[in-house]
Amino acid sequence: MADTKNVVASCVRGVVGEEDDSEEEKFDYTDSEVEDQDLSMLTVAGSPRRIKPWSFMDTFNPKKQALAIAREIDVKKGLKLELLAKPQGATSDTGIGESSTLSSIRRVPSGAKAPPSGHNLRASTPVEEAVENGGSGNEQDQSIGDVAGQSTPLTLAKISNGKPREVQESTSQPTEDEVISGLRRETMLLKDEISKLKSQVVEQNSIQAERDNEMKTMRKALEERENEVEAAKTLQESKDNQINSAMEQLEEVKRLLQVSEKNRLQENETNGITVKNLRDEIRRKDGVIEETRKRLLEIEEKHDQRREKLETTIDELKERISSEREAAFNELRASNLEWQKRLDDKEAKLVAVKEEYESEYRKKLSKAQDDLTAKMDELYNVQRELKDKCNELEEKNSIIEIAKKNYDELQSQHTSIKEELKLRQESVDQLQKELRNARSFQEELETSNGKAIKKLEAHIDQLENDLRRLRQLQKTLQSDTNKYKEKLQSTEKHNNELTHELECSKSARNDLQSEVAELTRKLQLANTDIEKLQNSEQLLKSSENELQNEVSLIRENLKDANEANKKLQDDLQAVKNEAEMYRKENKEKLDTVLHLNEELKKEAESLTKSRDGSERKQKDIEAQLQESLKEKERLKALYVKANDIVKELRHSFESVKRELHEEQQAHETTTKNAHKIEEYSEDLTKFIENLTLFDLHVGSIMLHTFKKDHQITCLDPFLTAKNADVVGFHSKSHDQKHYDLEKKLEHLNLKNQELLSQIENQWKTQVESQKREILQQKRIIDDIEAKLKDLESRCQERELRCEKLQDEKAMMLKQKDELIQEKMALNNQISALQGSTMTDEQKKINNLVEQIEEVTETISAIREQVKTESAENIRLKVTIQDKETQLESLQNRLNDQITLLEHQEHLENLLRDNQNELSNLQEICDKQQADIEEKTHKLQKLQGDNSKAITFHIARQSRPDITRDLYDKLMISQVDCIDMVELQNIVKNLILLLEIPFNKLTKKVPLVAMYLKYERPIFSHFANRLHFDVFNEAIDIKRFTNEAYDQYTETHNMASIKYPLEACLENLYQRLVSRL
Repeated sequence: MADTKNVVASCVRGVVGEEDDSEEEKFDYTDSEVEDQDLSMLTVAGSPRRIKPWSFMDTFNPKKQALAIAREIDVKKGLKLELLAKPQGATSDTGIGESSTLSSIRRVPSGAKAPPSGHNLRASTPVEEAVENGGSGNEQDQSIGDVAGQSTPLTLAKISNGKPREVQESTSQPTEDEVISGLRRETMLLKDEISKLKSQVVEQNSIQAERDNEMKTMRKALEERENEVEAAKTLQESKDNQINSAMEQLEEVKRLLQVSEKNRLQENETNGITVKNLRDEIRRKDGVIEETRKRLLEIEEKHDQRREKLETTIDELKERISSEREAAFNELRASNLEWQKRLDDKEAKLVAVKEEYESEYRKKLSKAQDDLTAKMDELYNVQRELKDKCNELEEKNSIIEIAKKNYDELQSQHTSIKEELKLRQESVDQLQKELRNARSFQEELETSNGKAIKKLEAHIDQLENDLRRLRQLQKTLQSDTNKYKEKLQSTEKHNNELTHELECSKSARNDLQSEVAELTRKLQLANTDIEKLQNSEQLLKSSENELQNEVSLIRENLKDANEANKKLQDDLQAVKNEAEMYRKENKEKLDTVLHLNEELKKEAESLTKSRDGSERKQKDIEAQLQESLKEKERLKALYVKANDIVKELRHSFESVKRELHEEQQAHETTTKNAHKIEEYSEDLTKFIENLTLFDLHVGSIMLHTFKKDHQITCLDPFLTAKNADVVGFHSKSHDQKHYDLEKKLEHLNLKNQELLSQIENQWKTQVESQKREILQQKRIIDDIEAKLKDLESRCQERELRCEKLQDEKAMMLKQKDELIQEKMALNNQISALQGSTMTDEQKKINNLVEQIEEVTETISAIREQVKTESAENIRLKVTIQDKETQLESLQNRLNDQITLLEHQEHLENLLRDNQNELSNLQEICDKQQADIEEKTHKLQKLQGDNSKAITFHIARQSRPDITRDLYDKLMISQVDCIDMVELQNIVKNLILLLEIPFNKLTKKVPLVAMYLKYERPIFSHFANRLHFDVFNEAIDIKRFTNEAYDQYTETHNMASIKYPLEACLENLYQRLVSRL
């Protein structure tokens, strides 16, 4: 930066030296801020610095920048500045870089005068002044800070007017080439710098991508290694657990073996003592066994007799039931087949007849209705004509009277028809009574069926009672066998045979139960058949009702038809009477007319007109007569058809009556069969009602379930509902299972208590602590994951910003290239437009300078953003790495906890396996426990009641003279440590030595103690005194006792001991006697 400042200072001083001569164009221009800033990026050689970003806006204004860069280029090329005072003209070689284009042509400040003679080259190239005018010769060593600190005018120096224009142009040509080359060099430098920045960015991106890929690969490798490590850990843990389980099993087996060995040793020790007692007990029990054998033989004989009786009764019952069942089923099947056939035939016939009757009746009704309507129409027409004629003829009053008479006759006929209807209703009531009787008969059948079912139930109750008796016998036998089993081991085989026979009897009982179940099923089938019969009867009833309804409809139709026929007959009679009246009237009229004709013939000539009218009247009357004859013929045909219909209806009614009679006969036969079925069903119901099973009334339950639902085959829920205490059949296996389960439950309860205590004390606390740690770690992981997500989102946003900035950078570079191209074009224009005015070029250059300044500002801002973002990316990477390490540590912790949980699960599985193995070993343990219990019982017997044991306090209560010292001196506490055998031996030795029976030992021992403590010392003292008085020496009792003991140890026979004291005392006695 100092080199660049020196270059710019030399350029500025050159310009300042020129401007000192011109007093007309003076102004002050200072910039004191340059000294405080040192942020350029180019060195003297033009190489970019990579310490700070390049920004000329922070250091100089455009004009000073241009001067500094121009001076730098001149120094770089090795050009020397010449003085202006040379006569041949000052040739100045200048070199302008890229930034000289921004300020190579200096803008004239405000207040300065324009130069008098056109273009001045000194404005674009710095000129070296003479030393005399105050210019310094060593301007290369001058710094920009000095230039920036000066307050000198920047106007152009004056040039001699005598210099030609061609010389000026010749001197300006090399400066333009140099300017272009400098610009190109500067652009190349900038491009190199940009390419380097791009390459750095690309390298950074590639390095970051490689790092990311490496991180991913490392993560994958770590995950794979973690999985492998976990698998290896699990395998190792499983192997360790297997080894531990095997070791535990071995230890348990060893422990069991040790326990069994100890038990065996104890048993061997105790057996030696108990064998003697057992032999005595065996001798005693042999007699008991013989007696029990005799009793068992007697019980077996009785049992065989009872069994034979029961088998005979069961066979008889089976034969009876099978015969009755077969007969009943055959009858039921035959009757069902007959009834079904008859019902099918009757139903088919009834359906066919019904359809025929309905079709014929509909056809006939339609025809009759059509004929009646036609006849009614014709009658209406005739009535109209008759009314017209009545209006014309006054003689119709007689016809009305005749119609009244006919009406009276019709009423009489109507009353007769009503009487007939009453008679028919009475017949219908009789039929209804018959149906009621049939229903009552059916109800009686149902009651008889109920009675039969009750009989079957009674029979079943009887069977149940027999079965209960059998069960009671079995219970008694089982109780006897169990008692004898407990007492006798030798009779187990025989009892097993008995149990086998009992199982056979149970199988027979089960067969009976299956047969009873079959009977119940067959009863159900019979009831279903009865229900089918009832349904068929209901169908018959419904068919009878339908037939009755049809008959009633036919009767009503017949009544309607008869009424219609009667009406037609009445109408026909009325018409006939009217026709006869018309005939009579017509005859009378004819007679009158003939008479009149005769009279008129006589008066023909005078009454021709009246004759024509009378002829017309005659023609009309004849036409009316012909019409009335036609109507009579039609009415006759209708009357014949109605009579045919009535005959057909009567024939069908008779056929229906015949079918009803046949159905009544078939119903009677069915009622007879139903009576038989009812009797059989009553027997079955009684049998079933009396059935009992283990003192439980099963028949009533069977009937109750059969009434509820005929498809029920399982009586368990109903039996348990009535008898809540009953669960099922009880067997010996249940007792054994119950006993085994109780033992297993006790053993398992102990182990479960131990395990529960371990779980409560150890595992629960560990599991809770681990769960808490897992929850905390999960929370930490969730927080870390959330932070990672935020960081990833931020990284993505910043990457997007970097991409945007790179795009903007590329756009700016493009703009820079365009500007460079524009600059080249401007340089060309400068060469082409040297004679043009400076103002336009200065404006363009100023605009370009402003654009370049903006570009440089944006580039510097982008670079700062890139740097800040790169720093943030580095910081984020560091944080991500830290969090990844945290995650790895948390994963390791989680894996450790998972392994612990798996270890716990494995331990639970081991516990389950151990429980299964324990269940398998429990059988062995149960046997051993049974033996141990027996032995413990024996030990308890041998040990006796501990509360009765003699202690110091109890001894003190019985004997207050005993002290603690004496109690310890006698070593009574050591007696508690002696084995049972030793104690027994001591007692036996005492009994043998003292020759005192066991039952008198407790009484004689105090006497022995009294003898040893009182009597013996007294006697010995008395004898010793006597002996001393007589012989002047004491008796040597110790020697005597030692000699006697030696004799005992040699022979172990108390009878063969010759005690020396006896001879001593005999000698003393003889001496005393001699003295006396």
